[in-house]
Amino acid sequence: MARAATLPPVCRRLFTIGALKNREFLVGKEDHLESLRELFHLWQKGNLCSVAVVGPNGSGKTSLVNCFQSELGNQIPVHRLDIDHRLRGESQLIELCSQWFELPSVPKNLIDLEEQLRQLPPAVIIIENIHRLLLRNTGGLESIRAFLGLVLASRRQLLWVITCRKYPWQRMQHLLQVDRYFSHQLQTLLGTQAEMRDALLLRLQTSSYPVKFLKTDSGKALKKNGLDQNALQERFFADLFAASRGNMQAALYYWLLCLDYDKTLESLTVRPLGKLDYSSLRSLDRQQFYTLAEIIAHGELNADEHASIFACDSLRSRMLLDHLVQLNLLVFESGDNGAGRYQLNPLFYAPVTATLEGRNILQ
Repeated sequence: MARAATLPPVCRRLFTIGALKNREFLVGKEDHLESLRELFHLWQKGNLCSVAVVGPNGSGKTSLVNCFQSELGNQIPVHRLDIDHRLRGESQLIELCSQWFELPSVPKNLIDLEEQLRQLPPAVIIIENIHRLLLRNTGGLESIRAFLGLVLASRRQLLWVITCRKYPWQRMQHLLQVDRYFSHQLQTLLGTQAEMRDALLLRLQTSSYPVKFLKTDSGKALKKNGLDQNALQERFFADLFAASRGNMQAALYYWLLCLDYDKTLESLTVRPLGKLDYSSLRSLDRQQFYTLAEIIAHGELNADEHASIFACDSLRSRMLLDHLVQLNLLVFESGDNGAGRYQLNPLFYAPVTATLEGRNILQ
């Protein structure tokens, strides 16, 4: 990411990795945004609506709900909420909801919580990280079951819009048939090669800097405006899409690695990405494969959660997870009290999920 510092300031802003705040650079999600608008109007007319935005990590779920929230403006109160840790049981969910909605008193039980939610003024509730309500062990479904009950009980007053990653949603569908609790689903599949190309080129056009695609790393370029330049551009985006599998966070990372600024000519050049070699994944052992699969299916795990799933001690789990961090397949996010979460490195989303699916470990 230090390479971004060598680019002009406007390019650093345009190619910042992260969710979009508004629809300026939204590409390929216009139909989804229109669907959210229509569902909002249906809900305002008295229809019982609740929406699940589901898609792979990096498919634009957060960007989509960000754009939806920005368009709502001051029409109606919007509660933007985040589940920042794994919940264990009804009591933790009740306590969290009491904080979220600043309820006048802490509910005694779920029935009391449902009643208090029904007394709230109409509002839109946007919640991310729903995967943190589920854990595949004994009692691990209690929180998600309680939450789904709240959605059903209060959707006349509250329009629930939740986001969930693809594989945790599939796990919840298998265990709970979660789709029956939401009147509508929006599947934000990973973008096509054309959508990825258009999204990145839109940012380049906004920067106003001329750009040329290079034939080799040595800096040799073909005709800037001829058919050969177009062919180089298409080859680059084909390699970029293969490397990222449509994950925009990974795509932006590889894009920045290949992007250079020529101060003399005040122009941008794009070096070829080429084919990336992921053959080393085949050397992982069975335990490592299944660990990666469970992390993807849960969205993330800490060492204790991993230990409870695989029935081993926390030290053994931590050593296995830290080794996968050293291989760059996982990233570690530190937390309070020395705890931290492990999740899949988005740069390796494409090869890891493809490998696990090919071995029928991940469905």
